[in-house]
Amino acid sequence: MWKNGEIKEKPSKPIFKKLGILLDETTFSFRIEGDEIEFSLNYFGERIKFRKKIHKHLRKYLDQGYRISRQPILKPRKGKIYLLLPLKKDVNAKECRNILTVDVNLNNVTWFNSGKIKQVLTFEQRIRTAYYLKYRRMQLKITKLDKRKRVYRKYKERHKNCIKDLYYKIANEIIDDSERTNSVIVIEDLSGIRDSIDYGSKINGILHKWSFRKFQEILEEKAKERGIPVKRVNPSYTSSLCPMCGASRVIEVVLPC
Repeated sequence: MWKNGEIKEKPSKPIFKKLGILLDETTFSFRIEGDEIEFSLNYFGERIKFRKKIHKHLRKYLDQGYRISRQPILKPRKGKIYLLLPLKKDVNAKECRNILTVDVNLNNVTWFNSGKIKQVLTFEQRIRTAYYLKYRRMQLKITKLDKRKRVYRKYKERHKNCIKDLYYKIANEIIDDSERTNSVIVIEDLSGIRDSIDYGSKINGILHKWSFRKFQEILEEKAKERGIPVKRVNPSYTSSLCPMCGASRVIEVVLPC
């Protein structure tokens, strides 16, 4: 294989790591009867039926108005086959009269609503540093590669769940505040922000690990569940202008407000 006048190695065949089968109405159907749900799958012309008791978590969502999608996914995991059931819910968008603005930072999330400023410290950088040190200790203490990979995957999943749990708790607090004051949620459109980051290798590494997009996705997801609209705005000059009076904090030492 030639590229730019040089001989390149033949590319290897693609490897599918995340396997799954998307079912449709011709291959899958279900029926809910009391506390049980009956599934029916079409497997090479044969109909396979099985019944399962509705789990308490699924029952909670069904009682809240969610319904099971007609396109589930069959996914293998650790020698077992799992049936993933997507849920849907119709929500009417609310007409909000006030505005709640959210500022996502590296170690805190701050929002302004009805003349009050609230801030929650996330200590995200401290959490990431703690897990980074754990990964370094694993490399030094665990010599067997297979065991090291297994332990690394375990702590990586804990790390991800720790950050995600923190984001969900903060998002729920913001949405509760928005619902109480009937406010639309306004967030910064931070797409492309990493392209302009150039503060040295150490600061760049910290900022590139900042998962602001994940928090914004969680906030939008939870807001849609309650019919609260979320708007994105250009973040230009939002850090240099006072949200109360609009004066420049760069030019004026003492603000009018």
